Amino acid sequence: MLNKIKIAIIPTLMAALMIGWELTASATYNPPVSVSEPTMNFLIGGALMYLGYVAFRRNQK
Repeated sequence: MLNKIKIAIIPTLMAALMIGWELTASATYNPPVSVSEPTMNFLIGGALMYLGYVAFRRNQK
């Protein structure tokens, strides 16, 4: 049971860290960051979250 939870938590934590880092980075840079870079990282974070969700659902069965 614990292993299944760990498998699901790791990608979700990675996604949350990436999105949080994106928000803080875009807020603290002096020159405004180009839209494409935060958007790409946000999409990558969303993909990681989705993978974490899929792994979690697979392990529930």
